Amino acid sequence: MLTLDAIAPGRTALIRRLMSAGATASRLLDFGFVPGGEVAVVGVAPLGDPITLRVGDDTVALRREVAARIEVVAAEPGGAVS
Repeated sequence: MLTLDAIAPGRTALIRRLMSAGATASRLLDFGFVPGGEVAVVGVAPLGDPITLRVGDDTVALRREVAARIEVVAAEPGGAVS
């Protein structure tokens, strides 16, 4: 299982599922983290936390522990899914 916290900066992934419940899952859905949606890792803070992500037209920073609860499929360069 691959999670969003393992995706390198500059890479893109497709969201498979959220492994969170309650307020955290609701907040992620509000931010656009929906199954089938695309997310790009923009960068990582100098100490490794938080992770900056692009979801649609929005830029969002998530703690690494929250990103670890988002299962993804890595997208290959050119948009193919691996």
